[in-house]
Amino acid sequence: MNTFTPSSQFNQTIMRRIWGIWFVRRVLPWLVLEVAAAALVLQKFAEYVFVNRVFHNATLHTINRSPFDIFSFFTNAFFNTEFIVQALLISSLAVGLLFVKQLFKAYMSLLSSRSSNFSRLHHVV
Repeated sequence: MNTFTPSSQFNQTIMRRIWGIWFVRRVLPWLVLEVAAAALVLQKFAEYVFVNRVFHNATLHTINRSPFDIFSFFTNAFFNTEFIVQALLISSLAVGLLFVKQLFKAYMSLLSSRSSNFSRLHHVV
């Protein structure tokens, strides 16, 4: 009796294509949107703040001091800036957190779908 038993390499090729399609449909649109949003916010932030100058001032004022002094410097720098700079900085942090959340959600979805799909495919093959 001839039974068809596909090779392991064939299964891997098929599953790699399935995961690629899943990634393009589920993850890539959110990834592109969040990267574009982060780029826009950071570009606007860079128009208002010369970041290199902030770090230069931080090293001048906090050299050989405690980490609390460094934290205090950046806290004071944040609260003494314009409102638009504060809003852009907070929104860039929010976009970054959403990006990390979306990656974590996609990874967990991939793991759960992979385990359920493998169990279903195991019975088919």
